[in-house]
Amino acid sequence: MKITFKICGLTRAEDVAAATLVGASYLGFIMVPGTPRCITVESARRLFAVSSLPKKVLVVGDLSIAEVQRLIDDLRPDYIQLHRNEPPEFAQALRGARIWRAFTLKTLADVEAAAIYPADAIVADTGMGGSGQVGDWELARRLAMRKPVILAGGITAENVCAGFEASGAFAVDCSSGVEAAPGVKDTEKLTDFANVCNGL
Repeated sequence: MKITFKICGLTRAEDVAAATLVGASYLGFIMVPGTPRCITVESARRLFAVSSLPKKVLVVGDLSIAEVQRLIDDLRPDYIQLHRNEPPEFAQALRGARIWRAFTLKTLADVEAAAIYPADAIVADTGMGGSGQVGDWELARRLAMRKPVILAGGITAENVCAGFEASGAFAVDCSSGVEAAPGVKDTEKLTDFANVCNGL
């Protein structure tokens, strides 16, 4: 079984290179103020400069529509991942990148809200990005029957196959599961995770 995967919370050029080498389809860069993996615009520009990068996902939160649009215009990410409580009109106002939106799925009402949100895909997370907490895979499965889902929250080499199969997601998102410290990836963990996802 081959699993499409995103490595998120990247802060260092060597980790970007490693994630690219092991076959990540998406690379996530966080620009949520006050979070441990947040990078600056200057750092993002430097990390984005490698032309061979997989799809670039800019994770944003606690910013205005105008601020996010400026980031899109400046950095040209492939995707914007909204990671706070951005209303539908926030997503609809943005131009120049595809939109993902993170949702914490705790109830069927959360599933319904996520299903009708105007995004290309929903990141089923725990609301505590990078915390290592596992989410509700059954609720993710219910959502995946209605909208494309990326499964996040506590994903590791040990549980990625079970989570992928149980949730019906089209991809998985891993951050803390391949880290030595917040924002610092562990090469061995990253390789092990990628090998599982690549069916090796």
